Amino acid sequence: MFTGAGHMPVPTKAMWLNNSNSVIGNIKWHYDVVNNTLPKLEFIAYSDWWWTGSCEYSDIVFACDSWAEFKQPDMCGSCSNPFVQIFPTTPMERVFDTKADIEILAGVSKALAKVCDDKRMIDMWKFVEDGNTHEYLQRIIDASATLKGYKIEDLEAKAKQGIPALMHNRTYPRVSSYEQAKSEKAWHTKSGRLEFYRPEIEFIESGENMVIYREPVDSTPYEPNVIVSKKHEALRAKQPAEYGFDKNDVSSETRQVRNVVMTGDEMMKRSIPCD
Repeated sequence: MFTGAGHMPVPTKAMWLNNSNSVIGNIKWHYDVVNNTLPKLEFIAYSDWWWTGSCEYSDIVFACDSWAEFKQPDMCGSCSNPFVQIFPTTPMERVFDTKADIEILAGVSKALAKVCDDKRMIDMWKFVEDGNTHEYLQRIIDASATLKGYKIEDLEAKAKQGIPALMHNRTYPRVSSYEQAKSEKAWHTKSGRLEFYRPEIEFIESGENMVIYREPVDSTPYEPNVIVSKKHEALRAKQPAEYGFDKNDVSSETRQVRNVVMTGDEMMKRSIPCD
């Protein structure tokens, strides 16, 4: 009903996450995901170096190295600071029988290659087998506008000395959308300008053609996903009855597409147990 005739939903068979800030443990609408979504998956795996809420719901948990035990270098960045964080290899012995993230992936792929009789599943992790994972990091650096020109060996050597590395951003401290704010480049919108109104029918029907506030879809004592607003001519959200379901139906299958509009006072009077 909501995805359109050209969309064919494909059920997820398996899910494997790696060191992802406990995606399952912190996921929005945790109750619905754990009770209604995860049971439909055939397999869930998680790689982490501490026991998180995500590990609790996984069929298999792969134990990987902590930052202090890295035997393969790694790097990451953040949208909130101008540095590239390099994780160098360390001389510290592994406390337990753990592996690097990339070694776990390569190991499972190698085992699957035997099952599937497909050598390509081994070849794709060639540099792990060769002990040269620097190659993968260098390829990322070479293809990155904000890292191009760096050499991973130099970055790792400096990281071991505690010397930080700056990304090649326009500003320091980091300022988001600097080029757009200075009118050097267009905003990434249809008009090229900052937009506070969307004319497309799907935005209008969802009641999100303007900047609005929605009550959270879960973990609220009030009616979930309500659009909180006074009456406005531009807000013409399509109502539940127009889709063929009851306005009072706040089940997991309908609440995420309920575009009911209420004032703050009206919402505060409607208490619905959160799940």
